[in-house]
Amino acid sequence: MRHYPAYCSDCKRLWLVATQDAPSASPTCPRCTERGRLVPGAYYSDPASVVFSKLEAAIVASGMSPSALGRLSGELERLLPSPTEQEIDGAFRDMMQRLDVGTELEASPGKRVALRMIVTIANTLSQPVVRESGVMRLPQTIRGLFDPSAK
Repeated sequence: MRHYPAYCSDCKRLWLVATQDAPSASPTCPRCTERGRLVPGAYYSDPASVVFSKLEAAIVASGMSPSALGRLSGELERLLPSPTEQEIDGAFRDMMQRLDVGTELEASPGKRVALRMIVTIANTLSQPVVRESGVMRLPQTIRGLFDPSAK
């Protein structure tokens, strides 16, 4: 089964949508039952979904501001393409300490995958989305904008 990340703008939390097929574009939040949105990025397997949930809860519990989450996401984005495992190991240990999560997470999906999950979660939470009302408003036209002009 595949698990796709989704975000609820009402309770400002992420969760995973489990499905064997493509998920709905606006899944229902399991916390508040409002409609959420899928988050662009990877999907996860069953074992990795447990790690995602633990990381999401730890990031929310950390109380980081949106700007701090944005910096964290950018920091990891720059690091992840790095070819050295030593840097990945160091970043993983640092993140687990910062988030007060045990190192038991390192074996399941792998350190790079866990760091990529943190990027997805932090990036999503750093850019809050305002719920749209669904009402489309036409912009007011500027008087004279479309009037024929004399040549």
